[in-house]
Amino acid sequence: AHSGPQALWPRMADVIAALMRQESGSLLAFLPGTGEIRRVAELLEGRLPADTRLYPLYGMLSPQEQDAAIAPAAAGERKVVLATAIAETSLTIEGIRLVVDAGLSRESRFDPASGLSRLETVRVSLAGARQRAGRAGRLEPGICCRLWQQAEEHGFRPQQRPEILDADLAPFCLQLAVWGARRPEDLPWLDLPPKAHLAVAREQLAGLGAIEPGTEELLPTPLGRQLVKLPLPPRLACLLLRAREHGYGALAACVASLLDDRDPLPLADASLALRLDRFCAPGDGHGAFRRLRQWAERMARLADIPTGNGSDASGASLLRTARQQLPHLGEVVALAYPERVALRSGENNGMAQYLMRNGKAAVLPLTDSLARQDMLAVAAVDAGTRGRIRLAAALEQDVLEKLFRSEITESEDLNVSQEGQVNARRRRRLGALLLDDAPLPRPDGDACALALCAFIRDQGLRVLPWDEPTRQWLARVRLLHQTWGDPWPDLSDTWLLDELENWLAPHLGTCTDLRQLSAARLADALRCLLPYP
Repeated sequence: AHSGPQALWPRMADVIAALMRQESGSLLAFLPGTGEIRRVAELLEGRLPADTRLYPLYGMLSPQEQDAAIAPAAAGERKVVLATAIAETSLTIEGIRLVVDAGLSRESRFDPASGLSRLETVRVSLAGARQRAGRAGRLEPGICCRLWQQAEEHGFRPQQRPEILDADLAPFCLQLAVWGARRPEDLPWLDLPPKAHLAVAREQLAGLGAIEPGTEELLPTPLGRQLVKLPLPPRLACLLLRAREHGYGALAACVASLLDDRDPLPLADASLALRLDRFCAPGDGHGAFRRLRQWAERMARLADIPTGNGSDASGASLLRTARQQLPHLGEVVALAYPERVALRSGENNGMAQYLMRNGKAAVLPLTDSLARQDMLAVAAVDAGTRGRIRLAAALEQDVLEKLFRSEITESEDLNVSQEGQVNARRRRRLGALLLDDAPLPRPDGDACALALCAFIRDQGLRVLPWDEPTRQWLARVRLLHQTWGDPWPDLSDTWLLDELENWLAPHLGTCTDLRQLSAARLADALRCLLPYP
């Protein structure tokens, strides 16, 4: 057992080194993620027997590197494989008779409120722990060392939580739509997909144009049928097809390859351009980049993306073309994540504040290279009330205007100051973003009258220009109504406030300030309410 998270990885390295000195055979260690694998590998450096080779095993490795970890050890050699949960059930590693289990796994959790997924490190389930232990006894009696107290298992889940309860369901719903399953809720599920996740999936697919909007049924569009042919989430598949139409297909293939997996080059800076520059640089042998470049080449072929060289449809030509298209990176990211276009709104506590098109707030440290940009296309952001931007690209407003011209709304907004003056502004918006806010020199007269009526209703009749003759006249009419009823009108405060648009608005004329309404005009408006001349 270990005493805490800081002591776990040194303890695990100690156990692995001791087992390899004392026992025969190869060893498989289970860790939650790639960061922990690298940490334990560093701690094991120089501590393993001379006949032992160390191999990492996780999803981002190239097929060749995964094959090397799985292959039987060479004659006279043993191996230590540091693996994520990928090695629980899907792979068989020859010669393993020793298992060391940290008891942790990393699982994706989708938040329908933000539309984002986040990775959480959680305890393995009891069933998962048994499955891991069984890897030690596949071919001969083995040993499993678990790095937790047996009493802790009372808090373990019996089974792993079904993925359908926590996943982003947009790819799944698009597949259902193409298969002809119009209403997922009506299918005979073992675990019913959460309604909130389905609603977010429908909204995302409709926003991409993959399904017909305005209906609860999943009705695929021709674009949706094209998207399922690409081995990517719908938004990245849509990115490839739309960017190809705009002429930035090579760059889109590289961007999609990077965004389809975890960040291969963890940096404190959020700039996606820095990563793309390294990704497209000739001769960079970064291991993770090699696999992702191959993935980008495959996507370019599947999406029929030209790369600028008819004799070389992939490889170096793709990277060269993508590098030439880097100035359009913000546009490409905005095509994939239109709801995350963000405007800078200020600074606070060392953070640049941004508001995204979907109404969510996001922050970026002022030390980041993008923190002075007025507008960003955000590719990755933490879930939460004020998530931190993890990956983004600078975006120019003229590019945004070109991309989303049909979705930008324009309105004339009026507000009235405490003094009763109407201020009119023409505002242009894209979702929650205010793109332009300019004063209107001559606002519409009818709109001004309605704004003044709303102001009077909020402030009360006291703000009107009453004089003594008008007050006395109003009192006499009210007395006649109380005494005789009809035809004398009810001119109570409540009635006058409720009916402002009918009796006062026509007499406001072109007033843009309540102070322009004279006592004489107010009296005329009231007298028009009488049934007699």
